[in-house]
Amino acid sequence: MLQDISQPQDQIATFSSSKTADVIDDTNTIILQGEAQVRRTDAILKGDRIDYDRESGQVTSTGNARLFQKGNLVTGPSLTYNVDKERGSIQSPIYRLNTGAAGHGRQADILDNNHMRMYDTFYTGCNCSADPVWYVKSSKIDVYDDENEGMADNGTLYIKGVPVLYSPWLTFPIKKEKKTGFLLPTYGYTSRSGYDFMLPYFINLAPNYDMTITPRYMTKRNFSADGEFRYVTKNSAGVLSGSFLPNDKEFKGRYEDQSKRRWTWTWLHQHKLGEVAGLHFDLDVNWSQASDDDYYRDLRQLSISQADKSYLEQRISLNFSGYKYWSGYLMLKKYQAMSDRDSDLLYGKYEKQPELFIRGERYDWGGFDLKTENTLTHFVFPKIPDGYWWDSYGQQADDQHGHLNPNGTRFMSYTSIAYPIERAGWYIKPKAGIHYSNYHTDWFDGYKNFAGFFSQNGSQIQNRSRTLPIVSVDSGLTFERNTTLFGHSAIQTLEPRLYYLYIPYRDQSDLPVYDTNTTSLDFATAFAENRYAGWDRINNANQITAGLTSRWLDKDTNYERLAVEVAQRFHMQKQRVTIDNLEREEDKSRSEFLAGVRGSITNSLKAQANVQYDPYKERFIESYATLRWNPKRLTSVSIAYRYQRDPYDEEHHPQTRSLLEGRENIIGAFQWPFTKNLSAVGRLDWSIRDRRNTQSLLGLEYRGDCCWAARLMMQRYVVSRTKSNSAIYFQVQLSGLGDIGTNPMEELRKNIPGYEDSTPKPIPVSTFEKYE
Repeated sequence: MLQDISQPQDQIATFSSSKTADVIDDTNTIILQGEAQVRRTDAILKGDRIDYDRESGQVTSTGNARLFQKGNLVTGPSLTYNVDKERGSIQSPIYRLNTGAAGHGRQADILDNNHMRMYDTFYTGCNCSADPVWYVKSSKIDVYDDENEGMADNGTLYIKGVPVLYSPWLTFPIKKEKKTGFLLPTYGYTSRSGYDFMLPYFINLAPNYDMTITPRYMTKRNFSADGEFRYVTKNSAGVLSGSFLPNDKEFKGRYEDQSKRRWTWTWLHQHKLGEVAGLHFDLDVNWSQASDDDYYRDLRQLSISQADKSYLEQRISLNFSGYKYWSGYLMLKKYQAMSDRDSDLLYGKYEKQPELFIRGERYDWGGFDLKTENTLTHFVFPKIPDGYWWDSYGQQADDQHGHLNPNGTRFMSYTSIAYPIERAGWYIKPKAGIHYSNYHTDWFDGYKNFAGFFSQNGSQIQNRSRTLPIVSVDSGLTFERNTTLFGHSAIQTLEPRLYYLYIPYRDQSDLPVYDTNTTSLDFATAFAENRYAGWDRINNANQITAGLTSRWLDKDTNYERLAVEVAQRFHMQKQRVTIDNLEREEDKSRSEFLAGVRGSITNSLKAQANVQYDPYKERFIESYATLRWNPKRLTSVSIAYRYQRDPYDEEHHPQTRSLLEGRENIIGAFQWPFTKNLSAVGRLDWSIRDRRNTQSLLGLEYRGDCCWAARLMMQRYVVSRTKSNSAIYFQVQLSGLGDIGTNPMEELRKNIPGYEDSTPKPIPVSTFEKYE
């Protein structure tokens, strides 16, 4: 039997159904029996018998009473509820919230559609039906649905039936959403900081703003505080983070009077500023600072990538685009050098204060491709502070009032036109361009001994310019044939490529070198116009680069099973352009020989190898080989070998301006699930040249069958040429008691090739998920 027992039109309609329905005369009461229920769009009430007063909205359910509201279900032997006021009470309730949280108690009062109060109750956010890992016992618990908060009076937290925490007042989230409160603590030990304890406190300021404050105590250092503020608005998003240690007991500093107050901060910001005259403007900020050079070596936990920082970037960029073919930026770019006192290198490089860049591109304009790039940059080299610890540069810096290099301004313009012709099986791309640069150098009193900046009579040169034509022709063919590979049908390609480049020689020894360096020869740079990274030096060229690639593709899926490639340059004139006195002119008709192979031995086993070989000295310059096995999801093992010859010749003259030294490393890494619950990640870096371990780590994670996880991280990594740091961190996570927190394995996972996240993505729960 179904009846419409609607309230007045300003109220929500109410419906009822049952096997039998009786109306008591003169009382406006309906008695529903047999699978009785009263329904509204916002609540459902069921029971063996329901007495419903249509005038007051009061409902009494006896026998298997059930109230379903906002996806939350409460059951008990009897229940009283007012469907209009949304208030009621249930005896001996058993409840399950739409998040999976559950419990039972002596009595539950429904105070409104947002607030439920339970007495002498058992509560758990763990959705294990039989034996929850953790639960809270309390004399009274208030649950606020909209605020995502549970508040317990005289609460005791039990883990595996063992009481671990009592508090006269406890608070916990009831949904997997942001909520103000303490997050998961992390315990650890590092050799440089001692025992380490972090307890994050999360503040949910608004749906689009939040903050995390993390008190931290290091037994060898002192108390510190970390903070992170995140924000998202209609047109912007960003993160402001920082750390502050007011008094570091271990820090000695590089200056006698250096403060023991240590800090760092970073601001990342992106902002869409809008459109003006057809141009779209964006602001991009990436700014970091630290109190001293050794901050990351001493204090950063779980930070393989940050412990060896050489520079902190400080950049603000105003970008524009969208006006037909034009785009560009106005940028201020600075650095904070994080010099390692145990290294032979003095960190420092030119800053751009500021740089204006404008690019214009138009493709397929009557078959032609046009491109122009123009920059105007003012370069500033940071001064060395008075009394700096670097003795080998101290006298020179003192004589030049702290200056090691001159400042200057550079205008650069490169405009090119190309006419690409592409047809089935072949292509050819002739290209011609003009490169113009103008330099104005700001000299300092007392400046001396800077190679190439003096005219023949010894006077210092302020203004210099250079104009160079650049002409190239890039061409290639593609042949195909049907064949087999390891007994499977395949398509083999043969792809020869020829690249001709002509650039006349210009004496550039009197031009500054602001942001240019040599590059390593590889398959990308072999076909580049300039062998330098940057345009302060442009090599002379009358050369042909020849390359050949052959691929074997699966005939059914087009998947690349095997690829072999080789390349080499052939010079028809002497290489005369060098950077300062750090290179020598090369009179070789051939460059180093490049060869590479990559392939999938099976669907789960892949290999790759590349070599760079000097045919004149009959030796390898660089080589790289790797083998990776992925037998199934969440499982990978890889090993890599990397060799780079020392950049010094037999007389110990540097052959490159690059700061990279020679190296020979073996790197092994893995991700492996030992059981359904236990998994591990690990990595080992071994320097054959230095005969030492430069980095090793092992992370173990145990995920219980329900609602909990434990993580252990062990790590050792080099922070300078002579120093290293060892660390161990431990964490226990109880799902439903605050699922947002610091995971000590996250930083390590970034260093495992082929790593896959083992954490299942949460499935959004609807309030109608358990609709009855």
